[in-house]
Amino acid sequence: FGIIHLDLSPKPAYRAYQALTKALGAGRFVEKLDVGEGSYCYAFDAGGTKTLAVWRSAGEAPVRLKVSGAKLGTLDYLGNTVNLGSKDGAVTVVAGEKVTYVTGVERYGVPAK
Repeated sequence: FGIIHLDLSPKPAYRAYQALTKALGAGRFVEKLDVGEGSYCYAFDAGGTKTLAVWRSAGEAPVRLKVSGAKLGTLDYLGNTVNLGSKDGAVTVVAGEKVTYVTGVERYGVPAK
């Protein structure tokens, strides 16, 4: 049990925890954004830059967000880089059962439908 094997090699849970701490750091919860039925987006602030955590309880669905920042990045739940689709000043995150982090965010919002 736990996040490492007996030989001290990491389990997937270790990498997920590593990605979470890299994305959120000492950030504090700011707010929940309304991104549609069954999808979730929580904003965290780490002293100026923000991170958005996006996921769904079941299945997959696109979530559109207006984000800006000089050092925007996106990580999956294991810390791998994720490519975002961008159109009309908004990005699309494919929300799934595993969280995606949008990091380096200075401003954010949900585009009008």
